[in-house]
Amino acid sequence: MSLHAQLTPDAARILRLQKRKSTIFSLLTAISTIFLVGILLAILAIKGIQLEPIPGIITHSSPTRINEPIVKPTTSTSIKRKPTSPSQNRNKVLVANIAKPVALPTTEAPVVSVSSDFGNGTDFGENWGSPGTGKHSIPGILRKRCSKADRLQRLAENGGNEACEEAVLKALHWLKNNQNPNGSWGKQKPVAMTGLALLAYFGHCETPESNEFGANVTDGLLYLINNSMKQNGKLASDLQDKHWCYEHAIATYALSEGYIFCKKLALEPQLREAVTSGTEWIISNQTGAGGWDYAYNTSGRPGDSSIVAWHLQALKAASSTGLPFPKLKNSIRDGLSFLEDCQNQNGGFGYTRNQKPVGSAKG
Repeated sequence: MSLHAQLTPDAARILRLQKRKSTIFSLLTAISTIFLVGILLAILAIKGIQLEPIPGIITHSSPTRINEPIVKPTTSTSIKRKPTSPSQNRNKVLVANIAKPVALPTTEAPVVSVSSDFGNGTDFGENWGSPGTGKHSIPGILRKRCSKADRLQRLAENGGNEACEEAVLKALHWLKNNQNPNGSWGKQKPVAMTGLALLAYFGHCETPESNEFGANVTDGLLYLINNSMKQNGKLASDLQDKHWCYEHAIATYALSEGYIFCKKLALEPQLREAVTSGTEWIISNQTGAGGWDYAYNTSGRPGDSSIVAWHLQALKAASSTGLPFPKLKNSIRDGLSFLEDCQNQNGGFGYTRNQKPVGSAKG
């Protein structure tokens, strides 16, 4: 949907008068300037003064005058645009409940120390943001995505350059031009493909408020929210395919980051509900060994490292939303313990955990 601003008749009339006054003032200024130049030339001609070319730039100094730096005024030319109209094929119920698909990133919260239960980065664990900044402040290191200068600095520190930034923008443009009419991406596993595409946009701090990609992000979010609503919180293209656990984890990961980067949540409450139900499903369908298995089977094998890795990514993002998940900390702990049991003596990680008694991951 699009937002339009329309001038009132009085405002339009005032604007026309201002334009007319500005034009008249410009003409009078030009005429006065020409008149003064003509008088000056006439005086010079009468006195017979010969004008000679100036041989160079002459500077003068005065002991009684202080030279001060001239501050050149700057004018902001940035225009805040609203996203273009999203796809007409989106769920009608959602459109009826969403007044303005607008979201703003915020970067005002200072970096603070956080729990180390889920890594050492400032975007892990609880205590994200800072007290009093609101539950939708962007936590820790995630805020750095929103600074081009910071991105380029980190690229340089890791052997990259501006060409990397240009390549990312080209990829985002490709995604923009290859989005499906219903807001998804791809033909196979569109829920997973949409989640990955959105993660690429969020990785560049592109939100529904972005001038260039706002409509793409909005449509992608609505597609995933719609999928969640139709399937009672399950995020998948085909629930009969046992591999849908991958799709659910990737989509939950993307929705959580979308929630983090949307301070003014015009997609509420659907976005919050999709994040909540998706995360709760992950927590509730963890195996006794701390892993996740195909089709979320909790009575078969303990899980495998590829499935577990995506689900931990989803839980990491969910932990930064500020939404209440009472069992989240324990689920993260058990998932990390499962991965530790998958690590070999040489440091590498295998497909599944070592042969330890079921439930040992819970400690």
